[in-house]
Amino acid sequence: DVQCGSIEKACNVNHETHLQAYKFCLPSSMLWNKCPHLVIVAMLFTLAESETETAFNVALNGTRTFHLLRKIEEGDVVTAWGMFQDRNTSKISMNIIGRKRTYLLYVDFRPYRDYMVLDSYNPKKGGWQREIRVGFPQTNFEAGKVFKVEIAVKPRGFTLYFNDVRLILNFERLIPNKVADRIVLNGGSSVFHWTALHLPKNKDRLLPFPIKAYKLYSPGFQLQDGNIIKAWGVFVNETTRFSVNLRSGNGYTLLRVEFRPPPDENIVVFTSYEGGIWMQGLQAEMPRFNHGKVFKVEVICGKDEFDITVNGTSLGLVPYRHGYAQVDVRGVELLGGSNGMTWTDLHFYDKDLMKLSLTSAFQSSIADGSKPEKAIDGNTDGKAGSCTQSRGGAGENNFWEGYLAENSTVTEVVIYNTEHKSYYKHLVGAKIYVEDVYCGEIRNVDKKQLSYTVGCNNAVGSLVRIVQDHNYLTLCEVEV
Repeated sequence: DVQCGSIEKACNVNHETHLQAYKFCLPSSMLWNKCPHLVIVAMLFTLAESETETAFNVALNGTRTFHLLRKIEEGDVVTAWGMFQDRNTSKISMNIIGRKRTYLLYVDFRPYRDYMVLDSYNPKKGGWQREIRVGFPQTNFEAGKVFKVEIAVKPRGFTLYFNDVRLILNFERLIPNKVADRIVLNGGSSVFHWTALHLPKNKDRLLPFPIKAYKLYSPGFQLQDGNIIKAWGVFVNETTRFSVNLRSGNGYTLLRVEFRPPPDENIVVFTSYEGGIWMQGLQAEMPRFNHGKVFKVEVICGKDEFDITVNGTSLGLVPYRHGYAQVDVRGVELLGGSNGMTWTDLHFYDKDLMKLSLTSAFQSSIADGSKPEKAIDGNTDGKAGSCTQSRGGAGENNFWEGYLAENSTVTEVVIYNTEHKSYYKHLVGAKIYVEDVYCGEIRNVDKKQLSYTVGCNNAVGSLVRIVQDHNYLTLCEVEV
């Protein structure tokens, strides 16, 4: 859908530079199999509410930066997964970083030295503040196995966990939480790669993360035709059975999608449970999973059956059984897995929310206390207080970005202007893109006209970008 060359052109710069300039140029909801140097195998998830995700499922090497859309606070947990290969890997780190290159927390694993380093960095106070070295034998990592690192934000510092075992009770925080604006995963070699990252969730999130086994998650609405249940996980070759289970209010299992990988039966079984009895199941061929890579399972609600897909490929239709229908589903459980296999995300897509919706936003600069999210809050009245503004140096190089829940076909972008007597002119010359595909430019504006529609010719992507190179950029609402 997108030419590899254009992506290479956009991303073939210093990592830190391009991530600040393009933010999420790298991980997107499409599979970059034509760009092997990017090592992209999974989906971009944004920090937002309702139908969007709080995780980035990625497979990558080198330095990658993920921007926070709010301040971290007590109770937040940042979780990262990685795939270790051998002790020859260079040091690998997970960092909470703030403005002006401050490090609230630097967690650096050094397998080749059998220890790890924790530190913080404040350039205003002379640089690195208080290095702590902790013995950490390389045997804590297992070749070809997924490991998990968690950083929990506490009242006065951070608690660190490795594979659910607490390593550090409290690393004292010397820099305020409010300074943090991004998480950086760094380092690694010898085929090492980070696999998945969970950022702190928004306060209005319905689901806690990471996903907990044997916990029932409610969709929060009655399922109907067209709704989709989506689950993501990280696969490892040695895992035992794992499953997606749709449960009724009385505890029966309306549908179990059970994956039985080798050396088990190498099949997928669809079955249900009622009255203490598992019903005879339907079977499908086991799809191909890749060791250490992210996969996605979808349960799509039809009129008379569920359609089950893995990574976009249908495994088959499963009819509703015993008089049950999708309206009887009261919750979903993600079960099973072992040896590092883990479920990472679960989301419910309401039919009424399936229209394209920008769910989070970012902009090059913030003026007068405005926030990029003001352009996706549904308020189109044009009043200055309901708009956001980017105000770069000399009125140049201003941009705003909005993120869709996943890769989508965009037919048009509608921009609502401000009614402010002078700010309304900021929209003249604004250029609109979907990913790196150019949609068009707003060449003229009228003070009495609030909305402007730019066609995108069915451009495919998850990123909508509005660029203003010759003036400040003021936006009151953006719709796709």
